[in-house]
Amino acid sequence: MTATNVTFATPVYIDSTASGALSNCKFQESLFVGTPGSGGISITGTSFSETPTFDTPASSGLTLTTDTFAQGVQIQPGSVPLIDTDTFATNSTIQVLGNRDVVTNTEWKVLPNVSQYEIVYDNGTGVHVQRGATLTWTAASPSPPTAPTTTMASTSPTILPARNSSPQP
Repeated sequence: MTATNVTFATPVYIDSTASGALSNCKFQESLFVGTPGSGGISITGTSFSETPTFDTPASSGLTLTTDTFAQGVQIQPGSVPLIDTDTFATNSTIQVLGNRDVVTNTEWKVLPNVSQYEIVYDNGTGVHVQRGATLTWTAASPSPPTAPTTTMASTSPTILPARNSSPQP
């Protein structure tokens, strides 16, 4: 799928085998992107009126560059760094798709206008950081000198036990 300067007025579902590029498009309804095909999916300069879902692992070939989100985004935990160059409306929420694994070192930054990270659709299992990988929360860098200080909803994130772990005595 390739589109430039196109307005989508209906929901769009990009199948897990599709490849392509979206540039300077407008999504008035939802967008769902599964794991792209071998060519990847590049989305640049695109605006989203509704919350899009990027259910793609970090190694999938998805790129997001200078996009604008009016209501936040749903994204896999390892793919959160892909949104570092994007713009969010005030008090946006990054909804991290739960019951997914972080398999490589991943950094979640405090981003301008994002009020919280929320784990969703997790069936009570949370986000799993696999052995050898780390998940780090840090302040955005570089921050504009005039930007207000942004704080996360929780300064002490809850660390969930690894799968198949035994309770501590």
